[in-house]
Amino acid sequence: MNSSLSSEINQRRIRCFYAVYSTGSACAAADSLSTSAAVVTRHIQLLEKELGTLLFERRHRNGMKPTEAAKIVLEYYRASRAQQDHMEVCLDELRSMKRGTIRFALPAAYIDTLMEDMFTDFCHEHPNLNIVVEEINNSSQIVTSVLEDSADVGIIFNNIPNPDILCYTNRLLPMRALVSRSHPLAHEQKVSFEELSRYPLALPPNSFNFRKLLQSAERLEKIQLKTILTTNSCCAQKKFASVKNGATIMTAFAARQEIREGQLIALEIDNPLLTSVEASLVVRRGKIFSPALKKLLGLLKNKLLIFTHNEQDFLPSACTYG
Repeated sequence: MNSSLSSEINQRRIRCFYAVYSTGSACAAADSLSTSAAVVTRHIQLLEKELGTLLFERRHRNGMKPTEAAKIVLEYYRASRAQQDHMEVCLDELRSMKRGTIRFALPAAYIDTLMEDMFTDFCHEHPNLNIVVEEINNSSQIVTSVLEDSADVGIIFNNIPNPDILCYTNRLLPMRALVSRSHPLAHEQKVSFEELSRYPLALPPNSFNFRKLLQSAERLEKIQLKTILTTNSCCAQKKFASVKNGATIMTAFAARQEIREGQLIALEIDNPLLTSVEASLVVRRGKIFSPALKKLLGLLKNKLLIFTHNEQDFLPSACTYG
């Protein structure tokens, strides 16, 4: 048999073969397939020609006896049927959200709310789905992961212009200066760049999208901020700001627990670039959504704290600081 033909076996012919093998005659096979014996015989002859071997011995009274070659073809037929059945089961499970993998790439600041607001209930409702969450704090790297399909969904600061990236939803999340209650600026409601430049700061690396935005703000203000600690750890930034005269810059959402507990105070920064920052839920443009991914995206858009609450929801009233 020509090996190139094995992937091109006519499915109707192979079904006729199985019917003849099972019933022992072309007539009985024709009855089971609701066709004529002549059609069945013709399909068997074509299959034998295609495979280059005889599949049945024609016996006048005893019907058609399978050859050794027929037993090999039978194994192929059963295996292909099993694979088809498996494929159909898997596709049905995918449609009914009983299987599948959804991969997320997002900053550390968003992981806890994703677990609290979404994943616990969603995972319990769909226990056979596999949810993969990768912590990536660099927005450019998140976009790359989404473009390369290493991640199905990403959450970034500001939507990075790219024709292959679709912003599914976004929300204004201004950057704030975070300081401790004992910091000299703690009683201010709004601070300028000039005031911030007097105190040591913990900031993310220059490769981060937000740090590049901050550098643009520095050029606009013609003021150089005093960066003492450079770290990709959101936790390290907040720890630095919670002691002595240290400070950091991030969203009130990212520090909502520390703000709620009184460890940090969020101050408005008098700079238009930092007050217009957005959180964006992004996917690759043109991506075909599985039913599970489509459902989860809808839940993220309509229920995730980042996209459903205003910044003031993460800030205590002014009297709380008093």
